[in-house]
Amino acid sequence: MQTLTVSMLDCIERIPSLIKAIFENRETVQKEVLDYLGEEGLSRLSGMVFVGSGTSSTSAITASYFANKVAGIPVSATIPSDFCYHTYHYDPNALYVFISQTGTSKLTKQAMDVIKAKGYRCVCVSESRNTPMAKEAPCFLDMGCGYEEYPMRTIGYSTTVFTLQMLALEIGRRKGAVSDAEYQAYCEEALRLPEYLKPIPQMTLDWMQKKSQWQMIRSQCLVFTGSAAQYGVALESAVKTWETPKITSVGLELEEGMHGANYGYNSNHCVIVFNDGGVDNQKALSLARYMREVFHNGLAVGANVVCEDDLQFSLCGENFCCLQFAAVGQTISYKLALDEGRDLFAPHDNSVMHRYFKTHADGDGNAS
Repeated sequence: MQTLTVSMLDCIERIPSLIKAIFENRETVQKEVLDYLGEEGLSRLSGMVFVGSGTSSTSAITASYFANKVAGIPVSATIPSDFCYHTYHYDPNALYVFISQTGTSKLTKQAMDVIKAKGYRCVCVSESRNTPMAKEAPCFLDMGCGYEEYPMRTIGYSTTVFTLQMLALEIGRRKGAVSDAEYQAYCEEALRLPEYLKPIPQMTLDWMQKKSQWQMIRSQCLVFTGSAAQYGVALESAVKTWETPKITSVGLELEEGMHGANYGYNSNHCVIVFNDGGVDNQKALSLARYMREVFHNGLAVGANVVCEDDLQFSLCGENFCCLQFAAVGQTISYKLALDEGRDLFAPHDNSVMHRYFKTHADGDGNAS
């Protein structure tokens, strides 16, 4: 076990510069995939399927919303267990994208092997061409995170989302689903993202210290909720808050959180609503207001909020702001872990857990 020298916050604060690099180098990074498809393969391309576990799964879900908007073909996200054991039709003209930051996820590799055996097109998205899965894949797409020292993945989530979004945008442009004017507008928004992303961690720390920290700490469960891409962010925020400060957390799609879960909400649940100000703006504000006024435990985050105790910030635009919300969730998990007294520099000892199960080829239960 190696003692950590880089903090989780260090990793979160590194994300804007990596997002900028992915955008600037997107043509070079995407070239292998586009060459692999070729003109004929691109013209026949009928869909994309993102496959991954853990943070790789939540990044796939988050990215799939923009990808569906721009790629001109259906895009779906699924987990490898469903893909391997409960999928009964595989489209021969789809592109299958298998995501594993370390390239060691056993079941994601098994899913990739299914598609390789059929001779269908597949890509591995990983931190390096030298990861085990990347070495065996017919095509590689760099997720742009480099080596992430901290085991609770934050960089890998954000760079994977953006990398998949950029790939879908380019495919949509080449298939004629995105006009030159639309492509330029998307690129301008993507260019704004790093600057809008930079202040979010410190803004979140200040907000928690002054306004919201006590609500989260005293709660038995944190409920993150949002719609569209913010649903993916809610899922990832719950993963990070469960694995880092080890606080029971769930991620819910906004509408689904009002069908059943709403009857169980009480003052022990801190409901954090990610609101991008879009079509579900009023619904998001209604839920935050309900939890605040009835149970004194609701918080709104994003473009539009309920009151001054919420966290409001400007968005870079509607398409890539999911990574601003992700930075909020990541910082919340980091700050709560400090407040809970967890030593975030201590090496992780998974030896007991690994006597029962191993999800990764190298035994790293924190890898994705």
